[in-house]
Amino acid sequence: MNKPHADINKCGRFVTDCQALTRLEKIMTWHVIPNNDWIEHEETTTCPCEPRVEIINGEMIIIHNALDQRELKEIKLENKKDKK
Repeated sequence: MNKPHADINKCGRFVTDCQALTRLEKIMTWHVIPNNDWIEHEETTTCPCEPRVEIINGEMIIIHNALDQRELKEIKLENKKDKK
């Protein structure tokens, strides 16, 4: 007999894929996307900019990277300020 794909939760009961999906849908997702970048970013975790994902207070924050390398410029400016 084939069992549906399921995981056992902390209570020892089976959680099916559908139940797990329902739980995940309740997580709020936020995308942080740079303005005026070289590409139109996709609001996915598989965007070409290789965004990083952070979970903060139970919410998923997807932070997209600018392809025009503006982060490097910001880091250089911060380093100059720190040296003063």
